[in-house]
Amino acid sequence: MQPLAAPDASVQAHNQGLPWILLLGLWLTGIQTAQAHTYLLASRPAAGSIHATAPQRFVLRFQTPVENRFSHYVLVHQGKATPLKPDHRNDHGSISGPLPNLSAGSYQLRWSVMARDGHRQEGSIPFQVR
Repeated sequence: MQPLAAPDASVQAHNQGLPWILLLGLWLTGIQTAQAHTYLLASRPAAGSIHATAPQRFVLRFQTPVENRFSHYVLVHQGKATPLKPDHRNDHGSISGPLPNLSAGSYQLRWSVMARDGHRQEGSIPFQVR
């Protein structure tokens, strides 16, 4: 059996660049995956907010548009969940709709949305009415 010959300089130079190319490919793939998910950027009422007068509407602004058919919004007060029906959505990730008449107390606006890439995100926004 003959010993293996050492690779020539051109093969060595090529192989030294290969790990960098692989890392670049993984990094770019990770960026595309991260950008596909959506996250809540802002809300009204804001998380932890206290209102002297009850808010009339809710507004949720997501990083990316969401699939309306697979997204749900619920207002929870004293253990009772009331489904919310958005009446405005846009292609920039903003969703808004009316809130029921709110009495004094603590509330949670719970949301569950599906990004257009099929990934589901959920969250809860606590707020109070005095």
